[in-house]
Amino acid sequence: MIARWLLALLLLAPLWGAEPPSPPLTLVTEDLPPLNYSDGDKVSGIATEIVMATLDRVGLSATPRVYPWARAISMAEQQENVLIFCIARTPEREKRFQWIGPLFPFSESLYKLKTRKDIQLTTLNEAKQYQIGVIRGYAVHEMLKREGFVDNLHLQLAKDQEQNLRKLFSGKTDLLVGSSLDLMWRLQHTPELGRYDDIERALYLEKSFTHVYMAFGLKTRPEMVEKLRHGFEQIQADGTLDKILSKYHYTETSPSDHSLPPASATAQ
Repeated sequence: MIARWLLALLLLAPLWGAEPPSPPLTLVTEDLPPLNYSDGDKVSGIATEIVMATLDRVGLSATPRVYPWARAISMAEQQENVLIFCIARTPEREKRFQWIGPLFPFSESLYKLKTRKDIQLTTLNEAKQYQIGVIRGYAVHEMLKREGFVDNLHLQLAKDQEQNLRKLFSGKTDLLVGSSLDLMWRLQHTPELGRYDDIERALYLEKSFTHVYMAFGLKTRPEMVEKLRHGFEQIQADGTLDKILSKYHYTETSPSDHSLPPASATAQ
């Protein structure tokens, strides 16, 4: 009997120091059309296609899920094998995540209703006299706070851009933060929110310019991160990344607000 117990202990001993198996890969993102968005029972968009092509190169599969941004970023940071996209690489986030990319450039602006002729901005500091709608936890939210903007004083926080748009069109806020590509797509597909022709850019946020990435939190093992980095390098090298961007007419500058002419020139 003792011999059997000893044999069992010897057989189990190598397992005691072994790492537990990793959980399956989970993909999380937000509703930010046309980069990533709910499309019936699936998630579509430019970034989604890039992520799925990367996974395909290394023989992985997973189904993307859309969440409010604050929840998505918390899941990626707190759980193993949760990949978030597309996330801006900021100083505040640099050491909290393991980065894969960059996917493409992105920037944002302050937008106002065209009827608000009283709002004429030449500097960011001038915007502090107005109520600004911004999505909680966004990179641009962090940037504005670095520039001295205060939550609930200058900044009205929202869970998503739909909430921001409702506040802008109802007069509850004076400005909102967004990108031309997102706002145009969203208002064309959900006209009950308002008309894109009724808003215009008030100020380009130069410090919002960044590149967006895929990222894992620090709880994900390095082997998984390196596997996806290798997959992304492959779609860069074989032209797949460029084909996806071209499919959506997404060039190095055209989708980002830094490439737009002054607001007065874009008003229709």
